[in-house]
Amino acid sequence: MKLFIVSDNAKVIARWTLIAGNTQHTCEKLSLDLSHVNADKLEGIGLLHLASLTAGEVGHYLNVYSRIKWIAFSDVPSDSEGLKCLEAGCRGYINTYTTESLCEELFDVVARNDIWAGPSITKLLLNQYLSDRPGLKNEGAALNDVYNRLTRREEMVMRAVLTGAANKEIARDLSITERTVKAHVASILRKTQSKDRVSLIVKFSNRVA
Repeated sequence: MKLFIVSDNAKVIARWTLIAGNTQHTCEKLSLDLSHVNADKLEGIGLLHLASLTAGEVGHYLNVYSRIKWIAFSDVPSDSEGLKCLEAGCRGYINTYTTESLCEELFDVVARNDIWAGPSITKLLLNQYLSDRPGLKNEGAALNDVYNRLTRREEMVMRAVLTGAANKEIARDLSITERTVKAHVASILRKTQSKDRVSLIVKFSNRVA
């Protein structure tokens, strides 16, 4: 998948370009003048360097390049900033200088239309969602028979996912490969009829200790 870079920081651009090449992605730098002839036709994953943009410019990229899945990269991440970015339409929020291996996993997650956020931000999103739908907490019981179809290993993976853990962390903690984790996550999403990790958390947040 193609990566679109938005930044005015030469070191950040060079770093992301290197990561793109190492993770088998092509990349293109989008101009900060907010103009592109085929803006509404571009598809791929966008890397927004928040330190290079105003809030208005971030909103412009999200609206004009509507077919790009945008990830917000922050030099100094905070839950409040991350929540604002995700609410605005970003598919992920992460530290600008995160590792290459984590970036690779991040790109995979966002490419699948999943959302990438740390555990504290995920919890904020969940609490906000639940507060908007007070009757949702009673829906957990209806999922018992789906939950019981999970294998013991899938249950362990799901519990880790609910904490916001990345596949790499889960693999390390359970002494399995990342590929195996991905297979378990895919099976869990299918068995629970969940679109992505966030919807999985919404369904199971009140039933998994």
